Amino acid sequence: MDTDKISENQISMFKGRSKQHTLIAYLLLCFVFSLLGLAVYIFFFAQSIETRGGSAQNLETLNRELDGQILLREAQNSARSAVEAGFEVGTRTITDVLNLEHEIFVLNSRINVLEQKKKLLIDINYINQTEELLTREEMIAHLEALRLYQTQVNNILSAAKEKYALGLVAMTDVHEAQLEASDVENKRNIALLKFEQLPVAEDYVAKAGNYETIDLIRINIIRFGGISVTLFLIALIIPIYRYNIRLAIFYMSRADALLICKETGFSDLTTLVNLLAPTHAFEKEPTTPIDSLSMVSSALLSKK
Repeated sequence: MDTDKISENQISMFKGRSKQHTLIAYLLLCFVFSLLGLAVYIFFFAQSIETRGGSAQNLETLNRELDGQILLREAQNSARSAVEAGFEVGTRTITDVLNLEHEIFVLNSRINVLEQKKKLLIDINYINQTEELLTREEMIAHLEALRLYQTQVNNILSAAKEKYALGLVAMTDVHEAQLEASDVENKRNIALLKFEQLPVAEDYVAKAGNYETIDLIRINIIRFGGISVTLFLIALIIPIYRYNIRLAIFYMSRADALLICKETGFSDLTTLVNLLAPTHAFEKEPTTPIDSLSMVSSALLSKK
């Protein structure tokens, strides 16, 4: 080999290829660590879903939410007196009064339902983490708040009619109160129809036992299925990572060999490369993962 013909561009080319494959290998390694982190996250996330039904945890959540709703209701009740006084003197409209009563109704309904959920949780371990009313006991609590709201709306309607008779409010105010009263009556009728279709809490808990088993199976499928997929991806990426590391060594050994040959005048490039990278033949690049798989398959088939 004529060492005088070796140029810096040739050496830089092999070094550049080595750096490229090293960078790819490091990126793949980071991806592998990310997948491992994802597998750990899937495991613990599924575990947290599975333990969401603990009675103590749910009781603490109910108490915390109940305290927050009670504080809001106290604030709204304090504002009620000011709004009603303003309506009497004409600084507040009937819309303001109705809106405030509706907000208080929503809070009363939530508080009643939360208190009922708490009682059922303590008595029969009933758990409902949704806003939907699933049992008759919850619907009764909601109907009680609706009854109080209907009484308040009817009182506002009566007051609006009296004020209209005295010429203090317009007919539109009376109509607005009438529409709200009709809407509340419709809501009450719909709630009563739903009440007839709902089970009692004890029946719901008995039926929900089967669903808990299904949920447990589903959660474990998510957990182990997700981990299996991530481990499968890792198994695919690791050979590619190793292949890029080998290629980086392969090209760097060529660059080093060319540099040494140029500086020392040593002409046996093949021997020098084998000394720098003894596990790789100079004449060919490392075997790809696909080629390795083909060789293994061929070896297994030949044994049969």
